[in-house]
Amino acid sequence: MIKRHASNTLLTIALALVSTLAFAGSLTDRQITGYIAAMAELEASDHAFDEHDAAWEQHIEEQGLSFETMVSDSLTFMKTRDPESWSLVERASRDHGFSSVEEFAGVGDRIMLAYMNIESAEYAPMMEATMRETLAEIEANTFLSEEQKADMRKMMQQSQSQMSAAFDAPKADVEAIRPHLDAIREVVGFEDEEDDW
Repeated sequence: MIKRHASNTLLTIALALVSTLAFAGSLTDRQITGYIAAMAELEASDHAFDEHDAAWEQHIEEQGLSFETMVSDSLTFMKTRDPESWSLVERASRDHGFSSVEEFAGVGDRIMLAYMNIESAEYAPMMEATMRETLAEIEANTFLSEEQKADMRKMMQQSQSQMSAAFDAPKADVEAIRPHLDAIREVVGFEDEEDDW
């Protein structure tokens, strides 16, 4: 009985390691183009996702958003509240090579995180310049005590660190999506400054 339990434990650990190593690999062209094609199919459908989008935005405002799992979280939210939309996502994901919505969502999480990593890097110089200006204004403000200035500097530095960490994507994923950036921008709607799941 002990030997059997030990064997089962080792098997569980081995499977977990295999799963981890599989995820550690970079995104493939098949995964990226499959995700883009599935999203394009959903965009082209006659079904309106407005109700889901509005409910999801409200949920984000109340509960916050994890950048690492934004697609998965959105679809999990959809599954229990909008079965009609979920069935369309399920069909589109299978049409384009994914075994399940969960696999589709996992790939989507990685694509979106890598995409935001690239986009945020483009705006980094402007953000750094804005921060330098703000810090200079804080230092020049004669109405603030040294303690208040120190607290504000600390808050701004923490905010910058959190933003950098939020979009910290694996380098392999970032490089994998670069050839597909225009197509990704088109299907996620960021070129119109709109959020999409």
